[in-house]
Amino acid sequence: ILAEAGDRAYLDAVGLINEGRYPAALASLDAARAAFGPHPDVLTYQGFAHRKLGRFDTAEAYYRQALDAAPDHRGALEYYGELK
Repeated sequence: ILAEAGDRAYLDAVGLINEGRYPAALASLDAARAAFGPHPDVLTYQGFAHRKLGRFDTAEAYYRQALDAAPDHRGALEYYGELK
């Protein structure tokens, strides 16, 4: 049940990000992270949303966490590169 809730929260977050609704997406990503722990996909989108909100230091911290968990994570590498 926890995994299903995490999946639902993650998918909701992706939809909200696509709509540019970053604060709401961050809330959904927090729920997904509570279900899955520090998953690189969730961390990457947390970084992305914070970057879009102009919170560059926070975004960098999430990208680094994602890359610590999965050093070859394509999304984290690309978005971290965009941040830099």
